[in-house]
Amino acid sequence: SFHVKARTYSNGTWSALNEQFFIFPQDYNDLKITEINYNPVNQGEIESRYMEFIEIKNTGNSVLSLEGLRFAEGVTYKFPPDSELKPGQFIVLAADRKYFYTLYGFLPFDIYGGKLDNDGEKITLVNSDNDTICSFWYDDSIEWPALADGGGNSLVPTDCNPRTE
Repeated sequence: SFHVKARTYSNGTWSALNEQFFIFPQDYNDLKITEINYNPVNQGEIESRYMEFIEIKNTGNSVLSLEGLRFAEGVTYKFPPDSELKPGQFIVLAADRKYFYTLYGFLPFDIYGGKLDNDGEKITLVNSDNDTICSFWYDDSIEWPALADGGGNSLVPTDCNPRTE
């Protein structure tokens, strides 16, 4: 989006200032959920649900505004104003800030509400108009990677830098 201010100059006189805002819908084809840790390995006294996280990546070439995006199914989270994701950058939403930092050595972007279901569920990310950006099911059935179900691994796409062509 952008804001244009314009005047014309004719016969030694400036016209009144005209202003126009142009807003283009954000294209979220390059926004991907690239990792889900729904049933982390148990860390002793720390309940595994506190180690859960979701990673989101911008696989495109332009900055994406995350403002108003929210998880409508699965966990609950709404991105705050002025949130953005630069090209190639990722962010992590975690179940617990302190335990996430203890295990992974960096702070998550933020924490989400609820928890990821260890038996699988539908995850849906929508924009402020409730248009679906991304929606999928994950599961812990035999077709899914067994190590992601409490064995220490997380779910990741088969393409580590997925793009929509």
